[in-house]
Amino acid sequence: MDTPAGPMVTIKPEADTIRRVVEFTARAIYFHEQARKKRWPGRCVVSCPRFILDDLSPAPEAEYTARIMGALSELQRRNHPGYEWRGPHLEIFAYQLHDIDEHVAMRMIFYGAFEFLAVSKPEGRG
Repeated sequence: MDTPAGPMVTIKPEADTIRRVVEFTARAIYFHEQARKKRWPGRCVVSCPRFILDDLSPAPEAEYTARIMGALSELQRRNHPGYEWRGPHLEIFAYQLHDIDEHVAMRMIFYGAFEFLAVSKPEGRG
C-alpha cells in the first residue's frame, strides 16, 4: 500500500481472538488479585491503541483508551500506592489494576510494547 510516508505493508490480526485472550487474562488476574473470592464485575471490554480500522483510522474507542491508559500511567509515575506495575517478569508481562466500587480497569503490557486496556461495564450497557 502506498502512503505519504512511503510504501507500507498492512497486517490484519485476528483482533477478536486477541481481545478474547486478553479478556480471559484480565479476568483470571482479577480473580487471583481478589484471592479467588470475587469475579470480574459485569462485562469486560478490551481495547488496544494499536488496533486501527481498515482505512487506517483510529478505532472509535481510541481516545477513551488513551485517556484511561494515560491516567494509569500518571498514577504509576507519581508512585501512587497500588498503581505500580505488577507481575513476576515485568519485562515479559506487566499489569496495573484500578478497582474501586465495581469500576475495574486493567492496563496490560506484553514484552514492553503491546498494550491493552480491559474495563468493566455493567451488564446491559455498552
